[in-house]
Amino acid sequence: TVARIQTTDTAANIIAAMTDSVNNSSFNTTMINLAAFDVTIAPGVGVTLVNSMVVNGGSGTFRVRRTSPSTVSITRLEAGGVSAPLTKYHKTTALTITAGGLVASAHGFGVIPNFVTCHIKCLTADGGFSVGDVLLPNLNSTTTGSNNFTSIYYDSTNVYCRFSNSTSAFITGAKSSGGVSTLTNSRWELYMEVYA
Repeated sequence: TVARIQTTDTAANIIAAMTDSVNNSSFNTTMINLAAFDVTIAPGVGVTLVNSMVVNGGSGTFRVRRTSPSTVSITRLEAGGVSAPLTKYHKTTALTITAGGLVASAHGFGVIPNFVTCHIKCLTADGGFSVGDVLLPNLNSTTTGSNNFTSIYYDSTNVYCRFSNSTSAFITGAKSSGGVSTLTNSRWELYMEVYA
C-alpha cells in the first residue's frame, strides 16, 4: 500500500547463480506489480541499472547481463521503461515431456509476451513427489556426468519448449530431503502460462 524500493542482489551473487556463465551471458526476468504504488529497483554492489527502474500497475521486463567477472548490468527492455498493464493471458493444455522434444502452443496475442512461466505436474509418483504435486522446474541443471538444458522461448504467435535431450529433462531437489532427484519424463506433464 506504499511505494517501496527493492535492492538487487550483489553482482557476485548474481554471477555465482549463473552457473558456467561467461561475459555477456544473460537472462531475462519480469517484475509484476499490480498495485498503484511504485516499486523502484535499486542496484546492489557491482550492479549497474539502465533505463527506468520503476514498476507501477503492470510489469517490467529486464535483461540481467554479466559484463565482467565481477559486474552485472540490468537493463529495462520496454521502450521508454513504461510498464503496461497485463491484459492478455494464455495457459497451455498439458504438454508431453520427451527427451529432445519440442512442444508449442499458440497464444494468439499478436505481440511478444511480457512474461512466461511454467510448471510441471506429477502424473505418477516420482522423486518423492505424489500424483497431483505441482513443481516449478529447474530448466537448466548440471549433475555428475549430466547437463540438462531445457529452453522456453516465444514470439508474437507461439510459446515453445525444447526439452533437454537427456533421458530426464528435469533434475530437481527431492521433495523429502532436498537431495538430487532425477525426474522421469513420462511421469510429468508441462504447462506454460503466458502474459502480455
